[in-house]
Amino acid sequence: KRLKRFSCGFNHNLGGPMLLDMSAMPSLKAVFLSWNGLTGTVPNTIWDGPSSAFLDISRNQLTGTIPSHKNSSFSTIAIVLLHNELTGTVPSEIFENAELESFVAHGNFLTGTIPENVGNASNLRFLTLAENNLKGSIPESLGNLRNLWWLDLHTNHLTGTIQPGLGENLDLMALHLSNNNLEGTFPTTFADKVSLRELDVSMNDLTGSMNFLCDEGREMVQFLASDCKGNNPQVKCDCCNFCCAEDDKDADCGLEYTSATSTTFIAEYCWTEGSTDVTCGGDPHIPGPF
Repeated sequence: KRLKRFSCGFNHNLGGPMLLDMSAMPSLKAVFLSWNGLTGTVPNTIWDGPSSAFLDISRNQLTGTIPSHKNSSFSTIAIVLLHNELTGTVPSEIFENAELESFVAHGNFLTGTIPENVGNASNLRFLTLAENNLKGSIPESLGNLRNLWWLDLHTNHLTGTIQPGLGENLDLMALHLSNNNLEGTFPTTFADKVSLRELDVSMNDLTGSMNFLCDEGREMVQFLASDCKGNNPQVKCDCCNFCCAEDDKDADCGLEYTSATSTTFIAEYCWTEGSTDVTCGGDPHIPGPF
């Protein structure tokens, strides 16, 4: 009952079903079971951890759906499910927890739409649902998440426009929306955003100009990619680091999403403890924000 941290990640040899009952360990703060050979389904008890619990079960062979939670209040505040074989939809109940800080489920086979109530998770800092089969539009309520640092929805089948409200979030550091079917122009609400470090809207159907991000005297985005390739590009962006075109979709335009900057990989595994520290997937505490 006094166990605070359980780490068997990067073991590669740990297999079989996941038989973890987090509700039976009241002192537990973090569980790391990534990079193993766990099979079977994800148990419902992942939401029943003690206060501020973090669970990383990424890069296994887990199947089935993401379990929903019947109650709007649960204790686990960070769940990392990336690169498994999960199917089904993203349960909307997850986002009714105002304490949820990280939900990472990219690299699975999730379908359906992004729940409209995602904006109810008011403390959410990391949301990554990239490399799935999600469709529909980007929920307008995402613009309500004033604590959001990282939003990664690349390589899905999303349609519609980019919500202007995302540009009004003062803390947003990374926005990855590439390889979808988004249209319209990039919102000018991002013009004065100085926190933004990474922005990738390439391989979409956007048009117009993003040169308001290139204005002299403005702090430059460190990693900036759009469909600005060619003599008559879809998007005008004179300061983009990477320029793609429609025919680059199958080649991913040569972009490496997990190494664009030193923070991309870290963000998949991080959650906050207190107001000054960020803990990253089994590594010691590092000063935050990044």
